[in-house]
Amino acid sequence: MRLRTKEDFVDLIDSEIVWRKKELSYLKGNIKANSPYFKTHLRSGVVLLYAHWEGFVKNACELYLTYIKFQRLTYNELSENLIALSLKQNISAFEQTNKSTIH
Repeated sequence: MRLRTKEDFVDLIDSEIVWRKKELSYLKGNIKANSPYFKTHLRSGVVLLYAHWEGFVKNACELYLTYIKFQRLTYNELSENLIALSLKQNISAFEQTNKSTIH
């Protein structure tokens, strides 16, 4: 995955949202108001909409963190929440072991 520039990041986010919008538009276009399954199709559309939203947020966050990683920023240049996230693995190892070398 190539995420070296801001434009790369924006392009990947755009492509991520485009296919999701296409799929939701296709589903919306196929729901017929006079169909006996109208309510069922509508409910399934809501579920798919939520799944796409959740998937988009997850993928967008992962892309953002990858983009930040490729920037090779120092801890001084990161916000506190990103520093905490980057140290999470070390903190988990510290918490789960009794080895004095890790402490």
